[in-house]
Amino acid sequence: MKTINSIIIAAFMAAACSGNGNKMSVQDITYSDSTSFINFNASFQLPAGNDNVSRTIRQQLVQIASDQLNGMLVYEDDIPITPISSTEELIEQCISTKDSLNALSKDDYGMRRSIIMEDPELSSQEKQEMLSYIPTWDEDMAISLLADTTDYCVFLSQNYFYLGGAHGGISGAGYLTFLKSDGSLFMDFLTGDCCEGMQPLLRKGIADYLLECGEQVEPEDIGEYLLIFGEDSIIPLPQYQPCPGPEGLTFMYQQYEITPYAMGMPEFTISYSDLEPFMTEQARSLFF
Repeated sequence: MKTINSIIIAAFMAAACSGNGNKMSVQDITYSDSTSFINFNASFQLPAGNDNVSRTIRQQLVQIASDQLNGMLVYEDDIPITPISSTEELIEQCISTKDSLNALSKDDYGMRRSIIMEDPELSSQEKQEMLSYIPTWDEDMAISLLADTTDYCVFLSQNYFYLGGAHGGISGAGYLTFLKSDGSLFMDFLTGDCCEGMQPLLRKGIADYLLECGEQVEPEDIGEYLLIFGEDSIIPLPQYQPCPGPEGLTFMYQQYEITPYAMGMPEFTISYSDLEPFMTEQARSLFF
């Protein structure tokens, strides 16, 4: 079996997407392996500094990456799940996860091959042709630095996976905002009771996204595009945390969260001025 394997670790200074001040030095850690049954790629941008804030953020990102790897094997009872604390252990977990996925993909190939070869209605030529269509699994996961400002930095955790079905999917932890003051993960952007009051903003945001996709729809008429039923149904906030940017907060819904797969992952930005009535005091002090 042909196997291609590479591990790359390099340090560099990440460019800031917004803001100013001291930029965060990050370490780029990449693991890649391809076999006859799976293509596995992992890329992590992690803070490289030795200060307390960098170490705190790095450890949280390492654990988030580990949790994502564990999630790929959540239905496998014989796979041990152990906490990790270093990039070396993260690479080791990437390798073990790839090996487990490779075994599962190999089993999947064997099952499909048996079904094809045992079908009495198929000719030898048809069987060989169908065997050539059995897909290879793909797993691409990444954590990347999106923004680095004086007060906070933002990372994006996102995974693409294809397990031989009709189409692939995207998962991950989404946008991750860390405060530069202490390295803590900031999640208190909006008040807990804001969703109902934000309905006009969410509807407009989704309508704007649909327009970018070539569908011109008034905000009050977006219901037919959503997997939310009932005229008075409330559009939920995304499960992902929003991403702070120069002009406002960007919201991103996951596949199937509120729309069919064909509509992708609705994403739009709402200005800070429009969001101010719904923001927490800490968020106001951070963005105003």
